[in-house]
Amino acid sequence: MVWDISDSMNRKIEKLRQWRDRYSKNEYPYKVVVNLFYELYTTHFMWDEISSIFSRGLFSKTKRYNNFADAYNHIVDMRREIQVREVNPKLIDIMESNLPVCDGQQYEQYKGMIEKAKKGENNEVEEIEYSYAYICTIIELVLPWAACGLLGMDKHKAFVEVSGGDVGGLSLQSFGDAYKYFNTIANWQVGDSYQKLPPLW
Repeated sequence: MVWDISDSMNRKIEKLRQWRDRYSKNEYPYKVVVNLFYELYTTHFMWDEISSIFSRGLFSKTKRYNNFADAYNHIVDMRREIQVREVNPKLIDIMESNLPVCDGQQYEQYKGMIEKAKKGENNEVEEIEYSYAYICTIIELVLPWAACGLLGMDKHKAFVEVSGGDVGGLSLQSFGDAYKYFNTIANWQVGDSYQKLPPLW
């Protein structure tokens, strides 16, 4: 069961279209970046629970499933709980504190792009949109990967199952590791699936 990257990317592009309709041109670049960090911090705060799914210790209490749909729904429910409990109440504060996440992503890196995008620079708008769509499509792979853990697979087997590829020296001890290795396998598919939107300005 290789995860459908193009479907993930299409959902991200559709979100961008919705936000273009919802927000003013001045608000839009910032809102896209906020949503990027919403996804990043959600996975960041889920990581310990995700890691525990793969532990095989005597005292492991992780519920196991017999089918992927139920396992995936469990992960999605866990994600929603983390969003409500950890991310929603403090997203802007965490983001503006520049807490590094994943592969070193920080809000500070996007501030200049946001300001230029708000002033009508379409290249900066596209860079923000591409960053959102690309990064969020890669990190979405963590969800089916964790669901495969609930089916009893180890980290490596689950990685191959979801990505359809393998990497020498695979280490999935942190969220940054997961992003790096999923990106190694899926980057060309993600890039090929991206559909540039018309200029905002």
